[in-house]
Amino acid sequence: MTNEWRLSFRNGVDSARYCADWRRNGEVVVHLTMYGINIDDVIDEIAGLNRDILIAIGAKKVLSFFYEIADYNVAIGHQLRSEIAALAVFLD
Repeated sequence: MTNEWRLSFRNGVDSARYCADWRRNGEVVVHLTMYGINIDDVIDEIAGLNRDILIAIGAKKVLSFFYEIADYNVAIGHQLRSEIAALAVFLD
């Protein structure tokens, strides 16, 4: 079995509406944060879903909406770091 990866970015969209629409279509939302389940405890489960995944990464003050709508709030460590670094660790 081969894994096929597609990666796309959306900018300039209403992020709350985009996430809500994504969930309505039955897909998975993963929110990368400092306050969540440790990545080591959940990454195998997420990788085995075989579904499209929307990765939400907040900056500064993240609205509680994203914690609530996410199927997984995943902690990439519990220290401050850049959003790009969190995405790189998750994709690795």
